[in-house]
Amino acid sequence: FDRIGWTLENFALSHEDPEIQACLRVGRVLARQPRRGREWALQAAALVDRLARGLADFAEWFRDLVQPKAEFLGQAFGADSQAIGIFSEEVVRGTLASVLSRLLHPIQLELREAADLGDWQVVSPGRGAGRLEVVEALESVQGRRFDRPVVVLADRLSGYEEIPEGVSAILTPQGIDALSHLAIRARNGRLLF
Repeated sequence: FDRIGWTLENFALSHEDPEIQACLRVGRVLARQPRRGREWALQAAALVDRLARGLADFAEWFRDLVQPKAEFLGQAFGADSQAIGIFSEEVVRGTLASVLSRLLHPIQLELREAADLGDWQVVSPGRGAGRLEVVEALESVQGRRFDRPVVVLADRLSGYEEIPEGVSAILTPQGIDALSHLAIRARNGRLLF
């Protein structure tokens, strides 16, 4: 929890956002309390969820700021269209926000268990409907193109997968880093995840 606090403090210095600042203040209060019991776990889990949403908002803000420029310059330079399309995503993954998100992921799972909150969380809000495709791993449907809408239920994912064409939602019991490639792509595509 301490590493998260230090990283959050550094991130807050470089990104002035009221939500991130609020998380920093709450985190400082929680850090001074004894780290035991369901009540502390509930408060910490709420903070971690709020912070994960704040980091997702940062990624979207950054995309909106950088991606139009990347597309303009990339087309002018004749860059590969796939590289242009994921430019801002790759830059975000090189920021302190991505480091913070990776630190949050394992503790998020522990806190949800300690607070008895269950496994499900929304990484990307949206609507999804279609035929259910149950797979062991999301990467097993990589490169597939579905001719009608599909909801994929995957037991495992790495976070580096591409979202196959025709997938309207991804459901998984596995937690994921809020700034993983897959999470960012799901939010950018307004896909339920």
